[in-house]
Amino acid sequence: MLTASGITIDTVRMYATERNRRINYLLHAANRDNRNGTGISSAGLLGIVAGNRATVLLRQYDFNDSIGVRFGIDATMDTSNVLLKLIPEDPIIGYKRWLVNRDNHISYNYRDRHFDANLRLRCDSSVVALSTQHVDDGDSASAQEDILLDISKVQISDWL
Repeated sequence: MLTASGITIDTVRMYATERNRRINYLLHAANRDNRNGTGISSAGLLGIVAGNRATVLLRQYDFNDSIGVRFGIDATMDTSNVLLKLIPEDPIIGYKRWLVNRDNHISYNYRDRHFDANLRLRCDSSVVALSTQHVDDGDSASAQEDILLDISKVQISDWL
């Protein structure tokens, strides 16, 4: 058992395998009962690392076996860019199913310091969106567009 700040975790597992230059990993923490009062029975990070790509998925379950959190990031990197994509297209955050645009991405070119984003999360009337406003000015490759963040009708308590 591991206890920190009044929270006890009775199961911790780490698993990693390598095959064909690909690493699969899992980090898992669990509780057999709800003595802590957190309501969380298990939480885990799992994913892959292969070449210039890494994927991480966070999952959390309560004692009723309901999924409280299921979302992740797929990241790729090349000689000048980092590209992040939110996965899956129907993440669960705060026990609610959200929808994310299929073409979602956040990218950063670290050579010319250019940021680009197209991310929109929606659940009922709640919206979280991050985007860049593209300008058509002939030299748009070097120009940084405006970065727009839209958070509307989101209840912070839903994310906890």
